Amino acid sequence: MPKARVVALAECGTHAFVAAEVDAYSVGEKTLAGRLYPRLRPDELLTADRNFYSFDAWSAAVRTGAALLWRAPTQLRLPVLEVLADGTFTSVVIDPQIRGARRDRIVEAARVGRELDPDQAHLVRVVEYDVPDRVGNGTGELIVLLSTIVDPADARCDELAAAYHDRWEEETANDQVKTHLRGPGRVLRSRLPDLARQEIWAWLSVHYALAVLVARAAEAADMDPDRISYTRTLRLVRRTATGTAAFPPEDWDAALPKVLADIADKPNPERRHRSCPRAVKRARHNSYPVKKPGQPASTRHPGPATIRFWPLTPPPPAATYAPTPAGQHHNVHKGPNQIPGGHVRPPAGRHQPCPAPTSPPRHTRTTRPHHRDAHPNRHRADRPRPGARSREPDHRRLRHQTPAVPRRPRGQRRPSRRHHLDRPSRTRARQRRNPDRRSAGCRDAPASDEPR
Repeated sequence: MPKARVVALAECGTHAFVAAEVDAYSVGEKTLAGRLYPRLRPDELLTADRNFYSFDAWSAAVRTGAALLWRAPTQLRLPVLEVLADGTFTSVVIDPQIRGARRDRIVEAARVGRELDPDQAHLVRVVEYDVPDRVGNGTGELIVLLSTIVDPADARCDELAAAYHDRWEEETANDQVKTHLRGPGRVLRSRLPDLARQEIWAWLSVHYALAVLVARAAEAADMDPDRISYTRTLRLVRRTATGTAAFPPEDWDAALPKVLADIADKPNPERRHRSCPRAVKRARHNSYPVKKPGQPASTRHPGPATIRFWPLTPPPPAATYAPTPAGQHHNVHKGPNQIPGGHVRPPAGRHQPCPAPTSPPRHTRTTRPHHRDAHPNRHRADRPRPGARSREPDHRRLRHQTPAVPRRPRGQRRPSRRHHLDRPSRTRARQRRNPDRRSAGCRDAPASDEPR
């Protein structure tokens, strides 16, 4: 069955789709998202998952003047340029085609404050944190955000983390279109590509009109748009539009206040704290769990999620600073963890909203694959992982290792099995049964009376 792919820009507060791109399912999400970046406005903040990041996409979005808040992919290298007052730091994203000494010169130019070529690099602000009290896929994973808002006075690190988690409001907009407005599991009735594209745009237009009604009703009632029931709004519109609709609407100015009051008459209760771990319907090659029949889609929690930041602190004065020797690791109870540039990471974040743990946290983490050129010690733990190869020789293991066998020179044939006299064979078994019989195939076989 043919499929279509839709990538849209949605408002997190009102769930309204403000721009969209529709194409065949064979066209990727990044390609469709690239067509949406020129439609951004300077007064908007765009949040995106790490799947959408690329240097070309970041450059296209920066040129619009809009503020960006994207999650960094795992393999992205982010050198530390300057540690800010709230523990975040500035870095630079560089075109991956620029390598070697040319890349080092761009990093040094950004560190001293020179203006960067937008076709080669961009200055960013990096926010690092994790969510320790949410069980599910991604628990204990370090979340690294990239933002064009460099000044902490314009946006604090906790505000940026909360804004990024509001990105999941877009999933609510998708549910409103696909489940409530269109109907669950319903296939588009159009059979031609042009007609199917037209039908998709019709669903998006109707959803935008309903989102405008919800936003106006919330503004009139002075409440959050999340508390306005979308299903109630949909039923009211369907009842009034069936058989009595007119275009343009008659007495719209007089009827609108009553409609808005009816929409906000029965608001939803305060939203509960829930988490929805990612799951798949069928077992695949990824590590996501399979959704079981009757299993609830979400898990309720007594309070909001804990956001634990991992801030950096400026380097100490030169009189009290002693660099860590190469190959030596600090223990938690002995001293701080040293990273390049003289920056020191404290045991717990200053902006950590949860109480301090009973056991002292580690300074180094094994689940931090980011910034390999800037933070090499972050990949090393105080104790090696089970099964990991040790960097230093382990004399207990070397004692039980067998000596290395020299490799056979190239061109020399491997000896056949019959020349290995130290192995039991049928020929030697026959010699033990009949000592007088000698095998021609075993020229150096010992006599039966010789000691074995």
